[in-house]
Amino acid sequence: MVKRQIESLAESGRVDLAKAGLDLELLKEARDSVAHTGKIPDEMRTNRHGTYQLLAAAQFGLQLLLLAKLGYSDRVVTANEGWKSYELIEKFLK
Repeated sequence: MVKRQIESLAESGRVDLAKAGLDLELLKEARDSVAHTGKIPDEMRTNRHGTYQLLAAAQFGLQLLLLAKLGYSDRVVTANEGWKSYELIEKFLK
């Protein structure tokens, strides 16, 4: 249900979750694992960068949703191959 709500919110703000690097299925899997076992799934724990990238993408996706809903139309800070860069928010919108 939350996944559908996030997708609906993204659609209403024209945010393309794939362009933002946000995989809701993977995020849900991590959330469910932590909620039910208290641990991040093994396949995510063996790759520390995978866990970080998942959480960073979730944070960035939420920032994009909020900024889009507020009508923001300028640049956002992104990470491009480990480097900080500034991209127009339009790059992540549909």
